[in-house]
Amino acid sequence: MKKLFPYLVIIVLGIGAYYQVMSFDFVWDDLLDDLLTNPLLQEVNLSTFGKVWQLTYWDKYIPVTFTVRALLKLAGGNDFNPVIFHLFSLLLHIINAILVYKLLQFLVKKRIAALLGALVFLLHPLQVESVAWVTANEVLLSTFFGLLSLWNFLIYSESRQKKYYILSMIMFALSLLSRPGLIALPIMLLLFELMYYRRNFIKAAVRQIPFFILVIPAAIIQLLNQSGVDQEIYSPIWIRPFVWFDNLGFYLTKMALPLNLRPDYHHLTRLIMSQWTFYVSILLTLMIIFWCWKKRKKQNYYIFGLSVFVIGMLPVSGFLPYVFQNWSNVADRYIYFSMLGVSIIIAFLVMKSRILELLVSIGLGASLLLVIFFQLPLWSNDINLWEQNIERSGKNVSAFSFNNLGIAHERDEQPEAAIFSYSRAIEIDPEYESAYNNRGLVYFDRGEIAAADNDFHRTVDLNPEYALGYYNLGRVKKRLQQYENAEVYFIKAAKLKPDFGEAYNELGYICALMERWQDSDIYFERAKSFAPFSSPLWNNLGLTAELRGNNAVAEHNYTKAIGYDQKNLNAYNNRANLYYREQNFEAAVADFDQMITLDPQYQEAYYNRGTVLLELEKYDFAIRDFTYVLELDSLEADAWLNRSIAHYHLSELESALFDAGQYLELGGELHPGYMEALALALKTNFQLKRPEKSSESK
Repeated sequence: MKKLFPYLVIIVLGIGAYYQVMSFDFVWDDLLDDLLTNPLLQEVNLSTFGKVWQLTYWDKYIPVTFTVRALLKLAGGNDFNPVIFHLFSLLLHIINAILVYKLLQFLVKKRIAALLGALVFLLHPLQVESVAWVTANEVLLSTFFGLLSLWNFLIYSESRQKKYYILSMIMFALSLLSRPGLIALPIMLLLFELMYYRRNFIKAAVRQIPFFILVIPAAIIQLLNQSGVDQEIYSPIWIRPFVWFDNLGFYLTKMALPLNLRPDYHHLTRLIMSQWTFYVSILLTLMIIFWCWKKRKKQNYYIFGLSVFVIGMLPVSGFLPYVFQNWSNVADRYIYFSMLGVSIIIAFLVMKSRILELLVSIGLGASLLLVIFFQLPLWSNDINLWEQNIERSGKNVSAFSFNNLGIAHERDEQPEAAIFSYSRAIEIDPEYESAYNNRGLVYFDRGEIAAADNDFHRTVDLNPEYALGYYNLGRVKKRLQQYENAEVYFIKAAKLKPDFGEAYNELGYICALMERWQDSDIYFERAKSFAPFSSPLWNNLGLTAELRGNNAVAEHNYTKAIGYDQKNLNAYNNRANLYYREQNFEAAVADFDQMITLDPQYQEAYYNRGTVLLELEKYDFAIRDFTYVLELDSLEADAWLNRSIAHYHLSELESALFDAGQYLELGGELHPGYMEALALALKTNFQLKRPEKSSESK
């Protein structure tokens, strides 16, 4: 039981602290191409696992992470089930804490000291982002393999059994393929040999050569994937050491006082260099480093733990550029692995003092409460995440946060709130092209085409290299049926982003509308090569097949579109209308039923289903659907006419006459045949009742 007790404590406290995540939604980048809209993960099958190892997607080559995400999707019935993904993150964090415990037990040889150090890793509020945010499971995976690499290397260092050395290298390679954040791990392994085992530098360095060889391709990929970094943020080079000191000071401060933690600190170099706290942070960091250095002989675990901390965050420390610097130099997830260094210091301190053991235990209790009641709930859903981020930011609030809040409101079908948030982002940063683009999308969806066109033009004026802005301008011109202008913008978007599958998809459909079939085929083939699992692509291929008169191919393509996205209402609608034209009324009704199940307020689905029900002579149900349409929009003239016809067939003549009158008032013209039939029915009905009435009068 003594041996099992530490593991039970870690498991129980881990579940107790983080169980809430099981009810959390996907948030932030979870909802983008990293996960939910990643075309590689839309339909997981055997070919998926080959593709994730062959392709660099979204500026990343992390095939181990994408393989795990594909498996998690399969575990959820080939669907993105947030419970499955959050459960995986929770369990992996607990496993990582157990590995930290094993490493500390290896170093300090005292069970309680190792346990308290591992609990710091498990329960510190700075760890919440990596556990609660599904996209950060790449950090958890990278750390898992990194800790295994370190553990196997320590075993090799004591036993000299080569199998552990080989296992260490394999685990390191898997760590880099999960996320190239631990490219500095060989330096850490060298540090353990020099500071802990007191080995010869030359021999220790030689043992790291194979590890450094593994680093080379990972470093090259990492540098090549930083094309989205704003050069002004981290240049010139002389600033970078100061940024590094400031980042380190920031993390050490948050380590001691984990308050106001949030996903966006808006900690930008150009802003913080004008603040006195920047220089105080640097000064305090230098003092801490100097103090640790002074203690290196008698208490070298200070410098040892601090070195582990620094090496763990080295790739995102400020010396080299990284994409998130566009929004902030710092993020909680960047020091997930680095927390091992803090755990090492805590373990060594606790081993030497009972008082410190008590103080650390009290601190862990406070951390547990902060995690459960303050930090973890922040990540429950997207709107809450960004509203809380804005509130915690105070005067340091960023346009980025309001932009993300706008995206969250838009996904939650709150267009007014979304427009307000995007407008606030633009007020804070009038040159924030993404906010203009996103606001334009809301206007576009609301049918406010002029406002959308203005925002999209503003987007490309601010950033002429912004491919998405040109793509959306193309969509505006397509909506206005200005197909040649739309083609110009889509081509511009594709030139700026050669793998822009959606742009090629639109070009294919535009050319089909202009009956340029050869060009259409070429563009669609390009779209398939970049986004073969795109539901909108197969929907457009269905529309194009219909334009060419090939209904069988059209039906096949609509069905594929639905297979890749079972919530694609456009594909259901197009297939249902095709069934209707082919007089396959039952199949059409089934598709309209599915659309209404997915979106109970989809007005067009009710109208179309009502039309089909008229054909099937199910007049009561048709009246129900047309009535719902008119409740949503009383100016829908055709709904008045169709409901009138349904009433007529049920001999509800007064209702039929009333609806026909509403249709005429809205500018409609009744078919002469229906007018005659309605007039005759009313006349006949009157004549049938008249004798009864005259008899009463006598």
